[in-house]
Amino acid sequence: MGPSGVVPRSQATAEVRPAPVRRSGSAWSRAATVAVVAAVAAVVWVNRHELPDAGRALLAARRDWLVVGTVALVAWWAAWLLLHLACRRLTGAGGYAEAARLAPVTVGSVAVNLLVKSGNLAGLALFAADARRRGAAAGRVTGAYVLAAVFADVAMTVVVAGTAVLWADGRLTRGERGPGGVLRRARPPGRRARVP
Repeated sequence: MGPSGVVPRSQATAEVRPAPVRRSGSAWSRAATVAVVAAVAAVVWVNRHELPDAGRALLAARRDWLVVGTVALVAWWAAWLLLHLACRRLTGAGGYAEAARLAPVTVGSVAVNLLVKSGNLAGLALFAADARRRGAAAGRVTGAYVLAAVFADVAMTVVVAGTAVLWADGRLTRGERGPGGVLRRARPPGRRARVP
């Protein structure tokens, strides 16, 4: 404060940044690691009778389709990573420069969201933990995550609705009907498929 009781401009406009959270995470990290390893071991143990069949199926599978599946999986993870990076940039929580650091967090988030039916919000725990470790603003990180989840749901809705409208109007080409035919064949049992 200045002599006249007025806060100098340099102090008034100074950006306030939260101090990094310092905590001894070694005990928590070990406990979390043990819990994750135990959960994976439990899943493998419960399904151990399926492991030989899974191994034989992998060995007998066509290599070209395994490559296609692997490329599709990596592309899916990359799409999620880019979506999260873009949303973090929009909310000011980060940006594209943190892609390498955020890749494992994103892949873990996708895995958690597949395991837990939570409307894609279970993965927020991983992003929140990452924000705490780095001392980042939790509100911006949470906002970016929710924005990404909403964008993903809206995009899927638009694609499905648009495809349904084009299908009903008969404006899909033969190549475009292929993926739709796959979805049509995955109908619930007992329901007849309508031929377009």
